[in-house]
Amino acid sequence: MTAVRDSGRLGLLLAALALAGAVRAQDEPLPAAVEQAARSTITRAVLEAPIRFLSSDLLEGRGPATRGDQLARLYLQTRLEGMGYQPAFANGSWQQSFDTDRLDGRWNFDGMIEDAQLVMLSTWFIAQADALPTWKPADEFEAARKQALAAVGGR
Repeated sequence: MTAVRDSGRLGLLLAALALAGAVRAQDEPLPAAVEQAARSTITRAVLEAPIRFLSSDLLEGRGPATRGDQLARLYLQTRLEGMGYQPAFANGSWQQSFDTDRLDGRWNFDGMIEDAQLVMLSTWFIAQADALPTWKPADEFEAARKQALAAVGGR
């Protein structure tokens, strides 16, 4: 029953915000009933609760194809259903399907931030240099470098 009451409050909150925005845009005073509904409905707890849940470690980061991702999507779906929304995709689905054969929930992305930082730092040092790095004639990347430079009109 609490979930129904909360979703009803969220719907009322969104309606009040939309109405408040329209009224404020016209520089007219906010109707007392709307202001009262907004003041009683828009609370810190109401705004923080969904954020706390969706950012919880229990959702395992919500990475693609993980249990946490499935739980987050189910949470959002049930909140929308509770507000009276209908699914918009084929066969009554709430989610747009797409091919995920390239995603695997078992992949390990540890170290990606460090790798990105290394690339950015290296790029910064190269950008600050007086000349581009030189390549040895037998360098395995020389052909790719020349092709890339030629494509952009470089040397």
